[in-house]
Amino acid sequence: MIKSCLLVIFLYFCFFLSFKITQLKLLLMNKDKMPRNVKGQAHGYWERYNGKGKLWYKCVLINGKQNGFEEVYWNEDGKVRRKNYNL
Repeated sequence: MIKSCLLVIFLYFCFFLSFKITQLKLLLMNKDKMPRNVKGQAHGYWERYNGKGKLWYKCVLINGKQNGFEEVYWNEDGKVRRKNYNL
């Protein structure tokens, strides 16, 4: 009984530790550029990256509205690539 309880506690601790390590990796890999103006609106050049660190979205926003260009890339499986130029 005690051995099984200790085993459950050990497995829970291992799961918790691996979860925290994964969270830390994702936090360190975050290269997103998402500037905002003083009103909190999206403003400037934006870049977003997926969980694997690959670029999947970029655009230019002025006061929360798109201006200039937008490019969308998805992962290799999705095969989506779209470019919009708003001039």
